[in-house]
Amino acid sequence: MNSESNTIPAQQSLESKDLSRLLQDVLESSADARFLHRLHCVFLVRQGLQSSIVAQYFNYAPSTVSRWVRQFNESGSEGLKDSCKPGRPKSLSSEQLQRLKRHIAQSPANFGYNHYPAWDGKCLQGHLEKFCAVSLSIRQCQRLLKQLRVNSAQ
Repeated sequence: MNSESNTIPAQQSLESKDLSRLLQDVLESSADARFLHRLHCVFLVRQGLQSSIVAQYFNYAPSTVSRWVRQFNESGSEGLKDSCKPGRPKSLSSEQLQRLKRHIAQSPANFGYNHYPAWDGKCLQGHLEKFCAVSLSIRQCQRLLKQLRVNSAQ
């Protein structure tokens, strides 16, 4: 096998952004996926790649990958699993967030909100109550819209 067969043609480099987004979506949706990804990064470091190079591949800070290696060295694979995070639990599951991203990409009129020309906090508040049985304040809905729009634009 020659080295040219291992390279990605320049015209496909635009797809790397899509691949990066797909990886990020998968990692956000599953604790098991995050664990396997961390394990994979540790494996790459153990195979001789520098933490900074692995971090660059996956758009992490080098200290993040180094921390995973340290946690693995100290606690084995258990050290790479998600820990319980303090604070209020999320109001929406990953699946609900993914569905909501698809919804706000459409016009509110598609969901029967004909008096709203675009999504806003009040419109989203009613939508969440109707489709997700979740009650959030208008301000929380405004922040959620901003977050979803920023993430979908990346």
